[in-house]
Amino acid sequence: MSNRKNEATDSVEKVVLNNKLNRYFDLRKIIHEAFGYVEDWVVIPIEDYRDQFWQVIGGDERGLGGRVIYSLEELTPKTIKEGTKLYSAIIYAQRFLPKWIYRTEHFTMIAIDTQSDGNKFFVILDNKKEQNEKTNEDVYIREWMNLDD
Repeated sequence: MSNRKNEATDSVEKVVLNNKLNRYFDLRKIIHEAFGYVEDWVVIPIEDYRDQFWQVIGGDERGLGGRVIYSLEELTPKTIKEGTKLYSAIIYAQRFLPKWIYRTEHFTMIAIDTQSDGNKFFVILDNKKEQNEKTNEDVYIREWMNLDD
């Protein structure tokens, strides 16, 4: 009798997990479609950075050669120079991706490479927290990308 109970429990647990897995894959597909991303060659994880202030630094219109800087604090020349709560990552530009920055009206998804432990993933950012100040870019380049010092 206990075997039947275990089988029934296993079946319920399997059904519940199977339903969760189906929802996960369905949601991933919906998110990819919303950004116009088509998965190819590599499965790239997605991270939620909607709480971050952010700015793309350098690169072309697709992001090639650029970086993204981000912080929980608003990006200003002062906070960028201090750098205590500032993070940055190279925009992950691989040939199997048709583009590296995927914009929608409200959110942007960017492929990044943190250059730490092989971490490469998409970050989803809130467009209301995007900053495009040239001064921020100049300060970041001067303080954090100047290799002559």
